Amino acid sequence: MTADALRLNSGSTSRLWSGGAFLVCAGLSLAPLARGDGMVTPLHVTAGEAIQNEFADTIKGDHTIPRDERPLVHIMYVGDGILPPLADGSPQNQVAEGGETYIGALIAPSLLNSGLFAAALDDPRPPEASALFVRVYNDATYSNSLFYTDSQIMSVSGNTDLYAHFGPMTNIIDIFRDTDGDGLPDWWEHLKSQIGDPTFFDPDEDADGDGMTVEQEYIAGTDPLDPESRFIFTRIAPLYSETNYVEHVWTDPETEITYTQQIYAVEGEIISWPSAAGRLYEIEYTTNMIGGEYQTLPGAEALAATAPTNTFINLNVFEDNLRLYYRARVWKAE
Repeated sequence: MTADALRLNSGSTSRLWSGGAFLVCAGLSLAPLARGDGMVTPLHVTAGEAIQNEFADTIKGDHTIPRDERPLVHIMYVGDGILPPLADGSPQNQVAEGGETYIGALIAPSLLNSGLFAAALDDPRPPEASALFVRVYNDATYSNSLFYTDSQIMSVSGNTDLYAHFGPMTNIIDIFRDTDGDGLPDWWEHLKSQIGDPTFFDPDEDADGDGMTVEQEYIAGTDPLDPESRFIFTRIAPLYSETNYVEHVWTDPETEITYTQQIYAVEGEIISWPSAAGRLYEIEYTTNMIGGEYQTLPGAEALAATAPTNTFINLNVFEDNLRLYYRARVWKAE
């Protein structure tokens, strides 16, 4: 099924060193390397804390996992700025000599899946005052990596060790990569499958039984495996005037108590629905839910998402007591 938009209806409420280095690792301690031209103190770079993967879990990689299966780590020069990877995952920034390493490198075997790495750069050692950063990929190869995270920029200063800190691994390498050609991007299927499978879904199936196909869930930004995550109106309620009202006064004949009632005028309707970043919305209405023609509600065209909820207040004046039925249209912003 191919669709560039989704319309849903609602009712009205609706890296030891071979040169003779000595390694003691966990809290990294590396002695100077013996070289033919004298002693060279390596630049030590390590993770400041456990790195999290795209599922917000500690990224895996230790001596029990083959080297070629551990997530990539690159120590790179900032140069003119931190540039994103190319669509194939390869870096645009220059990787420092010895800066291609991996999760678990130079970390004590006793630390299983610590989410850490360490590196010692000396051949050549990065120049004094050069700016470096570290990139961690979510997989062991460029081609298999879908996400990455970058550290802060760090400056080489004497023999000071560099500790890299990372935010969430939410950067997507190629938002358009679609291995199985089903219209659902790999990164989305990888995340939403909950098992890291970029070819998990059939776009035409209703995976959670909520009445929406997987493709529709992708367009709407809802969760295809959660039946409670749906594109529906969550509120349609009257908006009452704060000043415009009619006052009724009446007396109870038995108690002779006088009551005053203020009935406030309805000035519009409050319409709310779940929203997702990167989506645009349009609200349409009709006065006849069965066979009636829908029209775009004035002012409700191409509304940007204010995730997790959008609210639109319809202040348009229609005929008195006219019952309106609404539906919402959603599409991905370019």
